[in-house]
Amino acid sequence: LRRTDTTRKAISESNSKVEYTFLSPDGNEVTFKNLSVWCEENGLSHSGMWKLYAGKLSQHKGWKFVGSKKL
Repeated sequence: LRRTDTTRKAISESNSKVEYTFLSPDGNEVTFKNLSVWCEENGLSHSGMWKLYAGKLSQHKGWKFVGSKKL
């Protein structure tokens, strides 16, 4: 079964259990549900942002972790 990118994204978002909030390099808070998809869409390393979320990095390419909440 082949799914369109839109369908895969919708399924992925509906399966997300965490909402992430990061601070962009220009100071804006950005909140989203799927870290992998968001990183891919924004040209950021998933592993770098995951390490930032996990507290192993203090910043990644100017981004900082603000918080998360379980959905």
